[in-house]
Amino acid sequence: EFQSEPIAAVTLVQGTLIALARAVFDPKSNSSPISVVPDTKNALRLLDDYLALKLCGEDQRHKLRVARTMLDNAAGSKIVTTVSPEDAVVCVESALSIVSIVAELSGIDPRAITGAT
Repeated sequence: EFQSEPIAAVTLVQGTLIALARAVFDPKSNSSPISVVPDTKNALRLLDDYLALKLCGEDQRHKLRVARTMLDNAAGSKIVTTVSPEDAVVCVESALSIVSIVAELSGIDPRAITGAT
């Protein structure tokens, strides 16, 4: 039972990343050929493209590096039979950070993505 909580947290993060990618995806300005975000892998690619688009330029390079690190950390824990509680915490906290970053860049209310009230 204890082990199922970290796995549930990672699953929730993956769903959040997919929802976030769908919320900001604009096929006109996005370099990715994907028109629908069907899974986590595509969502990560779309979010990375979005971050690169919004945080372009020499003066934004550090912010882009931090945002990509948060995205990598959020995506880093793959669903397997075991996810350590520490990995789940890093995954969840990184996902919260990437939601905040993308919300700030896009003007989207993060509660609309996370379902928080």
